[in-house]
Amino acid sequence: MLLRKIKSEELAEVYQMGYAAWPKGRTYKEYVRDNQKEETYGIRYVYVNEENQIIGSFILLLLQTPRLKFALHGIGSVVVHQLYQRMGYGRDMLEDFLKR
Repeated sequence: MLLRKIKSEELAEVYQMGYAAWPKGRTYKEYVRDNQKEETYGIRYVYVNEENQIIGSFILLLLQTPRLKFALHGIGSVVVHQLYQRMGYGRDMLEDFLKR
């Protein structure tokens, strides 16, 4: 498995995975609009297999406020493709990232 920054042409696939997990009563178009806002605050990563198929994804957010004197990071939008859920890939993806 390889963890890397997402390529722009992969965003639609990752958004579809996220929408399948958390539609929250929104249309797909609304879901994409809401999630595109996150892209300006962070870096999205994908976890891919040897065939470069996306297994999972998450975004590393940089949270800054005028009162903070340091950068604060958060991990959000963690998703694993339905075919690979409950196999430990989400845990492996995040552990791989945190080791870095």
